[in-house]
Amino acid sequence: MPHVSKRKLEKDTQKLIDSALVWTFSRLKGNETNIVFNSLLTPTERVMLAKRLGILYLLKEGQEERVVAETLKTTHQTVYRIKLQHRLISDSESLFLIKKLSNWKEFVVFKKVMGDLALGVLKALSRGMAGKI
Repeated sequence: MPHVSKRKLEKDTQKLIDSALVWTFSRLKGNETNIVFNSLLTPTERVMLAKRLGILYLLKEGQEERVVAETLKTTHQTVYRIKLQHRLISDSESLFLIKKLSNWKEFVVFKKVMGDLALGVLKALSRGMAGKI
């Protein structure tokens, strides 16, 4: 995501506002998450976060990095960066979002759409149409 500022905060200040952010998110109920997202994130940042979730899901489903990148219209570098980031944390932390997502009432639809999109990319790639999708 784009940086708000290249200027660094003092460590104690950064730690405090990070704790405030985590505390705020951990206490959300119902539609409050949308309110917080609308308050803190631009539409572009929301898309970027959603794509990161999609990247994680498709990687956990065993899709190749190039298929993931084409499916979600991201760069290969973004996919590799997300993959590397999740190799650096514990397995339980890495799988947390996927487990959480699997409890979503729309998960079956999400899973089908993501699978269908990836399959379409695989077919196009096998016909030599990469980049034309």
